[in-house]
Parts: sequence; C-alpha cells; structure tokens
Amino acid sequence: MRSETFWAVCALVAILFAVVQLIRKFSVQRQFRDAQQWSMTRGGFSGNYEDGGSRVVYCGYKVAGSYYSGFIVVGSTLKMKLKSQFDALKGKPAFVRYKPGQPEISTLLKPDQIEQLT
Repeated sequence: MRSETFWAVCALVAILFAVVQLIRKFSVQRQFRDAQQWSMTRGGFSGNYEDGGSRVVYCGYKVAGSYYSGFIVVGSTLKMKLKSQFDALKGKPAFVRYKPGQPEISTLLKPDQIEQLT
C-alpha cells in the first residue's frame, strides 16, 4: 500500500508541475502578444549565457533618459554555433521593443534584428 501511495503522490506532483509550467507559458505569451506594435528604441546586445539548456540573450536600452535591461530566450543550446553566433553580437546595436507605459518590459524581435544576424 505504501508503494501505491508513493507513486500516486509522484504522479500528482508531476501533473501539478506540468500545469504550473503551462500557465507560466501562456502568461508570458499573453504579456508579449502585442510586442510588434510596441515602441522601439535602439540599444545594444550585452551578452548571452546558457540557462537550463536554452540560450538567453540580454541587452541594454534607454527610454526617456532611464536605462533598462532585458533578455529573451533564443533557443536550445543543442543547436550548433548558437553560442558563437550570439557571442559575436556582444557590443553591437540591438533594436528593442518595449511596452508603452512600462519600459521595463521589453523584448527583442528577430525581424527587427535582421541586419545584425546576417
């Protein structure tokens, strides 16, 4: 009986974890849903790092005289050359989209960066 209880608790924890991850994913997607219409400013790529199997790129930018920083998860570290591609961007200009009225919320959109990534 103890073994069955243990496995039932494990299954419940796994299900709860999956539900929380799904809610977080939809919350993030909703937050950035209208990002293509957000204001854009020029900033700079600051660097990148690996986080849990994903490559994270971060940048700095200025809005109305205040400095901000932002980041975006750009993909799996399993892709070849991903690190070196983003290492090469450090110090180069970036075009940053920021949420109107909340400039601390920002994102990088690939179409905005097309000149930088080629």
